[in-house]
Amino acid sequence: MDTNLENLKGKIILHGHITAKEGQAERLQGLAKDIHDYALAGNEPGCLAHKLCRNGNDFLVFEEFASVEAVKAHRESPPFQAFLSEIEGGALSTGPPQMAFYEEV
Repeated sequence: MDTNLENLKGKIILHGHITAKEGQAERLQGLAKDIHDYALAGNEPGCLAHKLCRNGNDFLVFEEFASVEAVKAHRESPPFQAFLSEIEGGALSTGPPQMAFYEEV
């Protein structure tokens, strides 16, 4: 596992987890779904797969990108930036998103 994208090459796999505060799961899901829909609508050609999963207040994201550059472009997308703005306020989640990056072998 690596959290530094600069050490990775080729296809990049991201595994992310975040837990919504009580009563905030629907709002968090809406923001995460906006990212999901944007990426899969052809706005991010380097995003090869994007899975959003939920169990109660826990959310899991699995993403596959063509390159490190594609991950960086994803992070600059309008819905991702909106998600970060809401999360940084601390009202939606029990903590920051936990993310791990892997390169496909």
